[in-house]
Amino acid sequence: MGVGLGGLSDGCLDHEKAALLQLKPFFYFLDGVNKWGELVEGKNCCEWERVECNPTTGRVIHLFLNRSTTETYADYVDTYIQYGYEYEAEFYSRDWYLNASLFLPFQELKSLYLGGNSIAGCLPNQDVTFAAVWITRNGRSAR
Repeated sequence: MGVGLGGLSDGCLDHEKAALLQLKPFFYFLDGVNKWGELVEGKNCCEWERVECNPTTGRVIHLFLNRSTTETYADYVDTYIQYGYEYEAEFYSRDWYLNASLFLPFQELKSLYLGGNSIAGCLPNQDVTFAAVWITRNGRSAR
């Protein structure tokens, strides 16, 4: 597709692709996310696993960053330990706080699935801002 008006590059917007790559370290343990941006096939973020885009605008509309019901953190911990990555095993087994502002670049985001990630909450002041933007973008009053 090439670069065109509005920063569209190979099927997705450049700033949304950059935003997805900023999310990658936080969800790296999910199948598919760990491959975001790799190789030539990684140029079009609309074709990445767990990402769905509006076919007309190239904007991200759905993010599936949830874990399946069969996956558990124990599975990840066991896998990381098996391959000698004790630090990663410890990191991925903890509750953590989400920086919700990382999702603000996605102007047309309609659904965001985060279940099963042991997210304990949002960083201070992030949850209120994100909730207000999310509600406003989805056609509801922010009040």
